[in-house]
Amino acid sequence: MSDAPIESTDDPAVEPAQLAPEEQARARRTRRLWIGAAAAAVLAAALAVGVLVSLLFGPGTTKVAKDVLACVSNRDFTKGAKHTCPPKGATRVDGLIETATKSQIDVVTTDGRRFSYVVRPADAPYLDIPHAQQHAALGQPTTIYTRDYKGATVVVYMKDSDLNFQEETS
Repeated sequence: MSDAPIESTDDPAVEPAQLAPEEQARARRTRRLWIGAAAAAVLAAALAVGVLVSLLFGPGTTKVAKDVLACVSNRDFTKGAKHTCPPKGATRVDGLIETATKSQIDVVTTDGRRFSYVVRPADAPYLDIPHAQQHAALGQPTTIYTRDYKGATVVVYMKDSDLNFQEETS
């Protein structure tokens, strides 16, 4: 057997003590690198599980704040709950949405009238603004329910319109 240092660490039969000092140092660095990568992977997995658990159990209360004017539908249909939206006394407008933002919705009715309605910050999470933007992009009719609040006409509920705005062809 030769006293020459072993060049490769790829052979699993080679013990670390048989390696040259510089090869031993390189093997330790490589081992530390793999241990660090494994620790980072375990930490990332634990963080991902933590986020998923928090989303599952931590959404908070389902109670709606008192300053919300938007109609929040009762989604517990297992106990025979009735649909409570749209709210009683709200004004109904059917039309096409021109623009929808977190603060305002602009509508054109079938007879060409234009309306701008306020979306209050407290109500925005309960109004499906992205869905309203989709209706605006596709030209789909929408029914909007509004109420007067402190001098402004605010949106309190929206739904897909029951009206057919397409022209009939014969």
